[in-house]
Amino acid sequence: VKTGFKEMVTTCSPEAVKVFDFHIIKGDVDCLEQSEKAIIPLSLAKKLFGDQPAVGKVLHAEVVIWTKSNRDLTIGAVYQDFPENTHLRTVVYTAMDTGYDIDNWQWVNFMCYLLLDNPHSKSKVEDSFNTSFDFTKISWDSKEAENLQMNLTPLTDIYFMKDKRDPDKIKSGNKNTSLLLAFIALLIVFIAAINFTNFSTALAPMRIKNVNTQ
Repeated sequence: VKTGFKEMVTTCSPEAVKVFDFHIIKGDVDCLEQSEKAIIPLSLAKKLFGDQPAVGKVLHAEVVIWTKSNRDLTIGAVYQDFPENTHLRTVVYTAMDTGYDIDNWQWVNFMCYLLLDNPHSKSKVEDSFNTSFDFTKISWDSKEAENLQMNLTPLTDIYFMKDKRDPDKIKSGNKNTSLLLAFIALLIVFIAAINFTNFSTALAPMRIKNVNTQ
């Protein structure tokens, strides 16, 4: 009887580990340069292997991994689990096949993150790309292609993009709701501080001076 685990696998470019600064606990941070390698979170390593070392163990996928031909993955590193509120999921990461569908411009389910040496270079990068890229590759309408542009969104602004096309990939929220909740939290703290001050005043000891009268 076969036994196993159902785990999510995400394929990416090998550079993703450095773009997002994965906290590697054990193993080689550059292991994804090898297509047969994978990195797994610490929680999964403990679930699969307990106290035994995970690096060097082989995982076999019973089904095809999208964008990847290899189904046997050697664990090359173990990383610290991500917090719940991050865009990256705590899953198995492995490199997609080099050049996978590289000439297919109709795919819309890839996420691209670009790490700049200087955030102030954002406009220069956008202008350079928009003036050199042939947008007719992604649009059948030549007139529409003339109006297309690539725009970079700072990582800190993604959460409030309100992009509901794929909530599993893009976690988003409402800025007004967040501000309202923050205001309510501050109001509660303010009211609590007033009540604490009044309560402390009510319990303050009083000194009574005895006056002797003849």
